[in-house]
Amino acid sequence: MRSRDSQARHPRLARAALVVGTSRVAARRASGTGGFGLRLLHLDATPVLRHLLLGLKRAGIERAVITLDVKSNALAASLQADPMLAGMKLEFCTVTGSGAQSGLATLRASSVVNAASHFCANEPILLVANQLYDPALLSMMRGLALDSSTGAVSLIDDSTDSVEWASVDHCAEFCKNGHIHTIVKVLTDFGAAPGGRIARVAKKMSHYDAISCGAHVISSELIDIMREQLQHSPIATIVDALQQLASVGRLGYLSSGGRPWFGELVLSSLGTLEPDPASSIKPVWRTTAQQMLASLQCCPAVEAPRSQPHGNRAAPAGAVPAASGGGGGAA
Repeated sequence: MRSRDSQARHPRLARAALVVGTSRVAARRASGTGGFGLRLLHLDATPVLRHLLLGLKRAGIERAVITLDVKSNALAASLQADPMLAGMKLEFCTVTGSGAQSGLATLRASSVVNAASHFCANEPILLVANQLYDPALLSMMRGLALDSSTGAVSLIDDSTDSVEWASVDHCAEFCKNGHIHTIVKVLTDFGAAPGGRIARVAKKMSHYDAISCGAHVISSELIDIMREQLQHSPIATIVDALQQLASVGRLGYLSSGGRPWFGELVLSSLGTLEPDPASSIKPVWRTTAQQMLASLQCCPAVEAPRSQPHGNRAAPAGAVPAASGGGGGAA
């Protein structure tokens, strides 16, 4: 195992991704709120997972490990045979027992720990939820190098529009007793050295300045934390492990800079011909999501990034403002 000093001198970039939350359980869980969950996995008869993998491939990710439940063999086979995913190594980790019934649906730490054997001990991993991301965001994440002071870096949406949406529009639609516990909130410690740091991450938080996009570059340190937490609680979550890192100043962040990403609320709205007029989802998010889906089918790969520091709040030129659509429960 390499020392942290060695890691600082020779930083490694993530070449592989771990995709969690792809169980059919998530669809069944969501279907109780109007049936949209069954459309969550498929857009235009194509699994959201396939769109995500196409984005990862464009971003230069060479290998993806995907957690699936025992009823997803047909989905795995179709992805392996997909010509547009040719050249990308796909591996599948089947979660059984209690993890298959609840772990994947709630992004519990058990999903990550079960898949950890697919990776080398010191290999940086791009951990992503089953959502849609601008490939440029995934490419930016792939270009992050974890130094000895950082156990993980989270992609956050700190745009004013998205934070206000989470606290006002989304809350007006979904909150009960003044709280909603599906969106993962983030409080940053801007200006902390070295690089920006996350001071707190949780679902239950009244004061926050960003929301999690559900994508993280993680080290084996975070996986070790998950293992330890699972010994005390079988329902420990990825958020719990991230918060433990944040509590000791080892959780960095990268701002999405206004580039689009889409959680389950936006994705589920794409399966409806006429959006609910009472929905908090903004029409521009639906339009941008459809444009992204189309672009993933035809556009060339994003140029591989250079290693870059985290904690950057600067919005990239030409960024699409406020096109996120609010987490949808992803860590």
